[in-house]
Amino acid sequence: MTRPLVLALLTCLAASAQAYVLQPDPSGATQRVGGPLSYQVSRQGSRDLEYGQIVPAVDLAFAAWQAASNGKLAFQNAGPTDLGPPEDGETRIGVPVVVSFERESWSFEGDDQAVTILEEDPDNHEIVRADIVLNDVTHHWAILGDGAPHPGCDDLQNTLSHEVGHLVGLGHSSLGSAVMFAATHPGEISKRTLTGDDVAGIDALYAGAPSAAEAGAGCSTGAGPAASWLVLLGLAVLRRRRS
Repeated sequence: MTRPLVLALLTCLAASAQAYVLQPDPSGATQRVGGPLSYQVSRQGSRDLEYGQIVPAVDLAFAAWQAASNGKLAFQNAGPTDLGPPEDGETRIGVPVVVSFERESWSFEGDDQAVTILEEDPDNHEIVRADIVLNDVTHHWAILGDGAPHPGCDDLQNTLSHEVGHLVGLGHSSLGSAVMFAATHPGEISKRTLTGDDVAGIDALYAGAPSAAEAGAGCSTGAGPAASWLVLLGLAVLRRRRS
């Protein structure tokens, strides 16, 4: 009588352990980062946070994924940039990953906290760079846990951890506790920390890939790819109703 229950439990555990999704590109191929990447933070900041407050949260989000990759990912902060969000259809081949805030008009669909725009070499499906754009139009940002009250604010590191997961090639997990779950809510900070599901996704995606050091040593110093896919990935917000 107990065996079916045990089997059912094991089945549920197995399903939850594989809740992660490997994000395909428009051709249907799996995509992943092909070597070390540098990133820059826009010195423009946001209406709520200055550049100096933003950078530590960005660094921590990239460091979390690098630490979970067993040497397959390597990121380096290349300092500030004057670049902001890209113009519609703009590609920035040869420019580091840029993290910026959209402060004028949120032109992306929905009320997402942020979007990640990936640029990929269509010949080998490697992600060559990205723009992470945070919604500074309809959202307020804070570094939660600093001892100050921030009612209704979104935690910057919580959101960035999700967006960097898109940058490295993961889609939306069906596991609600995972960093790569598709939705969050104001005040949440639990998604600063990668879960087993997130790590399993990285392990699956980068299985057989060279280390970041090996990939970096073998990369070309020539021009970037002649074309790129643009893949738009965002993080939705579940707003709690007040009773």
